[in-house]
Amino acid sequence: MAKPSDTLLMAQDFELLQSCIAGNSQAQFRFYERYSAKLYGVCLRYARDESEANDLLQEGFIKIFRELSAYRAEGSLEAWMHKIMVNTALSRLRKKSLKFLPYVEAPENLYSDEDIIGAISAAELITVLNRLPQGYRTVLNLYAIEGYSHAEIAAMLDISEGTSRSQYLRAKIALKNRLEQLKKINDQ
Repeated sequence: MAKPSDTLLMAQDFELLQSCIAGNSQAQFRFYERYSAKLYGVCLRYARDESEANDLLQEGFIKIFRELSAYRAEGSLEAWMHKIMVNTALSRLRKKSLKFLPYVEAPENLYSDEDIIGAISAAELITVLNRLPQGYRTVLNLYAIEGYSHAEIAAMLDISEGTSRSQYLRAKIALKNRLEQLKKINDQ
């Protein structure tokens, strides 16, 4: 690994990385402690529950430690690890034969001025997101949160761009419907 610029990696992080690459288990533990909480959030977005998220986190860190010597410090270390976690989650989803539904047109009332998300707690929102079908949730994560284009998502998941767009649309419709139901319950 080339010595990074000061703006990308501090000297102490560089030394920690070098120790991890050399196989120092204490350094790897410190590295894990430093980054696991942020990367666990990524895993939670793709997993059905905390147990699966923990499995993804462990699998992702194994890949990170295996590939750490390939990190060239040309970009953010966290972004590099984030990408590995997303790819680990997508790999697992592909093994599960992720299913996608055909294209559907957007209803006119999909977007409303009412702030439905603001009316519920973060825990309720996470519960609603976790109950979305896996295909919907995966495309929603990749497009709305990770920032990938539908063309990129199509290539990652081996689906058409139309299917990616449709899954995203269906996710928004399902999310809106479930959030409206939850808001009604909370308003009572």
